[in-house]
Amino acid sequence: MDEDITPDQAALADLTTRLQAELREVDKDLAAIRATVTQLRANVGEAEDPADRGALIHAADEQDNLADQLAARREKLLRRIAEGA
Repeated sequence: MDEDITPDQAALADLTTRLQAELREVDKDLAAIRATVTQLRANVGEAEDPADRGALIHAADEQDNLADQLAARREKLLRRIAEGA
């Protein structure tokens, strides 16, 4: 059966496999970052010092920005996989 696969098909299958692995990693990282943002935002209400609240808000905003970048990367990977890499 493998002898029916052309080198181009094999290369495409390999690329697709690597893109899917990268997508799984991005999904994992995105979930972790979103959980971190949720925790940071929850901690804002518990912080008594305004400087601490500000630092938590800033950290959450930075993580949100990172999550946005990962979400864009995720969409790009999904498009590449759908298009056949």
